[in-house]
Amino acid sequence: MRMVGPNCIGTFSATSRMAMGAAQYCPTATRGISFISQSGTFAGDVVRRAQVQGVPVARVLSCGNCIDLDLVDFLLFCEADPATTLIAFYSESIRDPGLFFRLARQISKPVILFKGGTTEQGLVAAGSHTAALATDQTLWRAAVKQSGVLQVDSVDELMDAFLIHSAHGRLRGPGLGIFGSGGGVSVTCCDAAARAGLEVPPFSDATADALSRFGLPGTSVANPIDIPVWGLKEGERHIFGDIVDQLKKDPAVDAVVVYVEMGSIMDFSDSEADGVKEIESICASIANASSSGPHVCVALRSTGDKTQENLVRRKRVELLEQGIAVFPPLRGRSGHCRNCLCSRQSRTD
Repeated sequence: MRMVGPNCIGTFSATSRMAMGAAQYCPTATRGISFISQSGTFAGDVVRRAQVQGVPVARVLSCGNCIDLDLVDFLLFCEADPATTLIAFYSESIRDPGLFFRLARQISKPVILFKGGTTEQGLVAAGSHTAALATDQTLWRAAVKQSGVLQVDSVDELMDAFLIHSAHGRLRGPGLGIFGSGGGVSVTCCDAAARAGLEVPPFSDATADALSRFGLPGTSVANPIDIPVWGLKEGERHIFGDIVDQLKKDPAVDAVVVYVEMGSIMDFSDSEADGVKEIESICASIANASSSGPHVCVALRSTGDKTQENLVRRKRVELLEQGIAVFPPLRGRSGHCRNCLCSRQSRTD
């Protein structure tokens, strides 16, 4: 008899309808992401977040101290499981990290690792939690890089990786076409892209010519595109989708990032209800763009009030079904593109 645990809280499986927590938080997708967690708290947290965000998490296992079956066993199980499209772990210690990373390098599916105990203080806490042992961080980082595993630093980053995988599967490359309203945001978007190893290439002459009709005083139609809110409509029709379609045709653009300043739109609206209708119309315009070519990410930048935050949550689910990944404002992510899903194309179908 093999054993999972001890110090664990159970299993979630959409296929068998086994739930580790409240039934209302159980996703129903029987094919998707499998998450193996040495923390019961993170196991339950991912199940709940997946339901709220509409992300297809099909299996979650709380594995605790791994006294018998360990992460290597679970890695091999998920690789062989036809219902698993992405393998993710929360780990504080790995019994044989050399074996784990050698196998991870050969796995055909993308592998994500959320590691606890990456600092001296965190390792002390991990030692009392799952009896984690110290690991040389230089060796650890080298193993992660060589294996092609994506390491993330928070649950937010983990869920963002799940979202990208669910919406886009395979990313085409590092070239971003960025547009929205707000020059400062476009600049910091470029900074964030550079830190993550992504590129913001100049547009081709054909793309520049096609975008020139959108150029108005005070705007920029170079990459990144910066057009004020009032310039993103033709009559009563929003033109976000028109611009997305042009960017999709550019050979240097591998993904399109659209940022929407929700606060500015609400400010220009006569009422909160009118502002919500404007944002709904903008999202519909983006969704009406061609579904072929580079994938689309949307950053809905709310001011944090209840109406805007609820709208962000709703749009994440609705647009995910159309292959569009919706993100809230940046939360200080560190960026890992050089070792992420887009650089391991053989793993991201």
